[in-house]
Amino acid sequence: MPTLLGVVFLLVTVTCYLIRPRWLLGLLFLSSLFLASSAFNAGMNGLQPYYVVAVFFVIANWRGPVQKGSEADFKGRYILTAFCVYGVLSAFILPLIFHGEPVYPREGIEEGFFYRIPLHLGLGNFAQAGFLVVNCLVVRTAATFRATEETWRFYKLGFWLLIGLMLVEFLCLSAGVAFPYEVIQNNPGAYEAASLGDFRLVGTFSEASSAGAMLVFFYAGFLVTFIRSKRLLLLAIISATALVGTRSTSGLATAFVVTVLAVVLAPVLRLPWHVRTACLARTISVAMTTVVMALVATTGGFAQYTINKNETGSYLHRTAADLYALWLAGDSHWVGVGLGSNRPSSLVPSLLSTLGLTGALLFFVLLVKIARNAEGEYGWLRWSILALVIDCAFAVPDINLPTLWMALALAVHSRPRDDSEQYNNVKAQHIDDHRGPSYVYL
Repeated sequence: MPTLLGVVFLLVTVTCYLIRPRWLLGLLFLSSLFLASSAFNAGMNGLQPYYVVAVFFVIANWRGPVQKGSEADFKGRYILTAFCVYGVLSAFILPLIFHGEPVYPREGIEEGFFYRIPLHLGLGNFAQAGFLVVNCLVVRTAATFRATEETWRFYKLGFWLLIGLMLVEFLCLSAGVAFPYEVIQNNPGAYEAASLGDFRLVGTFSEASSAGAMLVFFYAGFLVTFIRSKRLLLLAIISATALVGTRSTSGLATAFVVTVLAVVLAPVLRLPWHVRTACLARTISVAMTTVVMALVATTGGFAQYTINKNETGSYLHRTAADLYALWLAGDSHWVGVGLGSNRPSSLVPSLLSTLGLTGALLFFVLLVKIARNAEGEYGWLRWSILALVIDCAFAVPDINLPTLWMALALAVHSRPRDDSEQYNNVKAQHIDDHRGPSYVYL
């Protein structure tokens, strides 16, 4: 059954598909922020808006001719195919090989702490295999989708939409007014933030850890841009402030790690003796901001979610789920029990327990290869991807996390292109703007 938010996304997507197809990649990024939402619900299962937009995005770019050779130069295309094939095969074969092995259920890690179900080939395996195919197609399609500024306008719109919703959420919680979580969190499997009963802001997400992962993605990009070119300081501060509002331990820890790396690697010295004063001043200001964030996060009411979190039941459940996933990986001889078969608490145990050591290595090589496509003015995307992966390694287990695959798609899309392709992109966009919709995608 379609949801209200699903109808809105479907109408906008179809409109873009027919009239402004060059907006689809940006719209896809925007939809990746609504992880707790459903476009369609069927019982206790829901399909996120991201996958609806993704299907239209892939079809739109395939229905017209693609410039020959435009995909040939994107780094990581072979490893992407290899990972996709390996993941799909694991989802269908490994549950049959390890049939009956106790695994954590789809319902969540809290339930899995008390009981584990016998492994069998089921809906979760088929769904995760399908999602992986769609995500890999999104990345490949982004490589051939013509370069356009609309993508980055939607990227900025996504940031401000998330920040705006979190601000409204904060004001509602402060005033004791109910925030309409049910509109955004309409996926039956989503954890309801309304039940938290505290001031942990989640925005368009269902959990503080997911909101923190998205915010640290923005924060890393803004931070590196500021250090290197004096730009986007305000956006870095805003994203850091919102990150503190989520009280996400993984997000705050990732922000600290990324900031330290960015400061250490900042080229403040030019050998043999010249000091880049302006860059040094920006680096010092970033370091001071990090110290303030750390102090705020570890004092007062925030401490129970950060340094004292190991005293909570959530910490116990998450740790138990990850430890069991590592045991499961070893028990399967490091082959894994198949994509979609087990649900731990963080990304590395998820990879090892489902795809095994081979799948985990393929995945991380894939991340490095595709991140290398982001060069020049889009070099900040490498830092954003790094931050997102570190955060997922702490607290997000989803191998098919839409925001992560969208980051990879943006990296591929922003890769340097030759002059003839850039010329054709500009020409095609000019035709789109002045002569109606174009169906030639370069």
